Amino acid sequence: MIYASLSLIYNHNLSKHMQFGIVQKIKQVKLQWWHAYMFAILLGLGIGGTLTLNTMHSEDSKMRSELLLKLQVIEKSLSWPELDKQSASSFNMTTPEWQHLKRKLQQVCKVTPDCKWMYLMYQDSEHHIRFVFDTLEEDDPNYSPPNSVYDDATPALKAHFQTSKNFVEGPEQDTWGIWVSAFVMHLHPSSDAIDVTLGIDIDAKNWQTSINHTVLTPIIATIAYLALILYLLLLHMRELSKKESIQSQADALYNHAHYDNLTGLANRILFEDRVKQVASMAQRTSSAFAVLFMDLDGFKYVNDTHGHSVGDNVLIATAKIISEAIRAEDTVARFGGDEFVALLPRIQYKQQVYLVAQKLIDSLKAPIEINNQSHQLGLSVGFAIYPNDTDDLNQLILLADAAMYLAKKDGKNQARSCADLATSTSST
Repeated sequence: MIYASLSLIYNHNLSKHMQFGIVQKIKQVKLQWWHAYMFAILLGLGIGGTLTLNTMHSEDSKMRSELLLKLQVIEKSLSWPELDKQSASSFNMTTPEWQHLKRKLQQVCKVTPDCKWMYLMYQDSEHHIRFVFDTLEEDDPNYSPPNSVYDDATPALKAHFQTSKNFVEGPEQDTWGIWVSAFVMHLHPSSDAIDVTLGIDIDAKNWQTSINHTVLTPIIATIAYLALILYLLLLHMRELSKKESIQSQADALYNHAHYDNLTGLANRILFEDRVKQVASMAQRTSSAFAVLFMDLDGFKYVNDTHGHSVGDNVLIATAKIISEAIRAEDTVARFGGDEFVALLPRIQYKQQVYLVAQKLIDSLKAPIEINNQSHQLGLSVGFAIYPNDTDDLNQLILLADAAMYLAKKDGKNQARSCADLATSTSST
C-alpha cells in the first residue's frame, strides 16, 4: 500500500516535471514577426482550399441529385402498363408500345437541357447488358440497334442491375466529349418480367461550368484575403525598412560621434564616458583602475618621409597591435595624431599596470610592414591610478599624459608612473 502511494506520488511529480519542461521549451521558441504572416497565409490557403473543395463537392452532389430526380420524374410520367405485361419469355422490343415510348423519350430529350440521348437497357440471363432502344435515329452513326450488347458498361452500371439502385456517374470523357449519365430502374410488377433501366446522357460542359461558377466565391474570397495579408506584409516590411534606415543613420551618427574614423577605436568622448562608468563602479566596489597615455616614438619621421597615406596605415596597424595586447574588458582610444589611451578596470596593485605598459611597449618592438616597407617605432607610456594618485577624473588623464611626456624625456620607449613626476621634479 505504501509502495503504491509512493509510486503514485512519483509518477505525478514526474508528469508535472515533464509538463513544465515542455512549457519551458515552448517559451524558449522565439517567434519572429514573419511567422505570424506565414501562419496567416497558410491558414488562408487551408481554409480557402477546404471551402473551395467543399463547394465543388456540394454543387456536384446537388446537380447529381437534381438530374436523378428529373429522370425519376420522367420515369414516373411514362406509360408502362402494357409493357409491364410482357414476361421474359415474350419480351418483344418491336411492339407499338415500345415504339410509342421511344417517340415519347425523343420528345422529352429535346426539351431537356444538354440531353444528347436517352435509352432503355436490360440485362439478359447471361448478364449481358443490352439496349431495348435509344432515342437516336437509325441513320445516326452512334445508333444502337435493339438487343445489341452494350460493351462499354461500367462496373457501377453492372452493379445497378443487381441492386436496382439508381445512380449518376461521370463526368466521363470519350471520343464524343465529356458526359454525365444517370440511370433509374423501372421494376416490373411481375416476378418473371424483365426489369429495364432508363438512362440519360447529358453534355458535361455546362455541368463543369456551373461548378466553376459556384466556386468563384470562395476562390475570390481566398485571393482577397491573401492580397490583404500580402498588403499588410508589405506595409510591415516598409515600416521595418524605415526603422532600419533610421537606426542605421542613428548608428552612423553615434559611431561618428564616439569612434575614431581612421582606426575604429573609441574617441575622446566615448573614452571619457567609459572612465566615468568605471569610476562609478570603482566607488561602489572600493576598487582601483588605471589610465595609460601612449605616444608613438618615431611616427613623425614616418609621416614626413613616406607621406600621410603610409602614416595612416601605420596608425591603423598600431591600433590593432595595442588592442590585441590588452584584455577584452579594457578600453583603447585614440585621442588624435599618434596619441592613444587605455583604460584598465579592476587594478589590484601598481606593478600590474607596469606589466601591462611593458607588454604594450614590447608589442611594438617588431617592425610594422606597410607596402613591403618596414617601419620601426617605439612607444612611450605614462599612467595614473584611481584613486591612489587622484580621484579627479580630469586630473587623472592629465597626470597620465604628464607621465608619458616624462617617459619621452627620459629616453622614450619606456613607461613612467605619475608618481615619478615628483621624483623628476625634486631631482631637477
